[in-house]
Amino acid sequence: MLNGLGITATRRRNVKPGNEYDALFPKPDRTDPYLTRSGSNEQTLHAFIPEVVKRYHADTAQLAVLLKRENLSDTLRAIWEFLYNHVQYKPDSPFEEQIRRPARTWADRRTGVDCDCYTVFISSILTNLHIPHALRMTAYDKRRGYQHVYVVVPKSAKANLSKRSDYWVIDPVMDAFDSEKPYLFKQDRVMLDWPKGNGLNGLPVRA
Repeated sequence: MLNGLGITATRRRNVKPGNEYDALFPKPDRTDPYLTRSGSNEQTLHAFIPEVVKRYHADTAQLAVLLKRENLSDTLRAIWEFLYNHVQYKPDSPFEEQIRRPARTWADRRTGVDCDCYTVFISSILTNLHIPHALRMTAYDKRRGYQHVYVVVPKSAKANLSKRSDYWVIDPVMDAFDSEKPYLFKQDRVMLDWPKGNGLNGLPVRA
C-alpha cells in the first residue's frame, strides 16, 4: 500500500503550533470506518482519495482563501509551506492505509500523517481555488510497486505531465517546494476544476 516506505521525510520536524488556524476547521469525528478491507493502490488513487476530497473539500475552504497569492506559483508554494511547517510527517502502519479528511489531518497534525493525507489536504485546497491538478502515484522499486502519492499542478492547459518542466510538485514529505524524487513509473489521476468539471467523480465510498 501507499504507506510512505518508498520515500520518507529526512527527519522529524519541529512543526509550528498553528493554534491560530484552529477556528478555520470543523471538528472531525474520531471514527475510523473501513472503506475496504482489501484495497489496492489503484483504488486509493482513482477512487478513495478523490471521493474524500469531493466530500470534505469544504474543510479547507477558509484556509484556501488565506493561502491564495497573486500568482499560481506563489499560491502553490504557500500551500506547501503551510503543510510542511504545521503538519508532522509520520508513515502509516505497513498493514493499514489511513486516508484522513482535512479536518482530521489538522487535528492529528502534531502526531503526524502520511503522504495520502497530505494529498487529500492539498487537493481539497486546490479544489476550493478551482486549480486543476493531478494526484500522482509513484514507484521506486520494481519489486515493491507503488509506494508514494503527491500532487502535481500543470503550468498551462497544454502541459505534459510526463515532462518535468511542465508542472509544479507539492509534496510536503520532501524538504523543498517543487521537489520530486526520480521515480521508475507513475500513474496520474487528473482532478479537473470542480464542480464545473467531472474530475472528482469517484466510486461511492463510506468514509
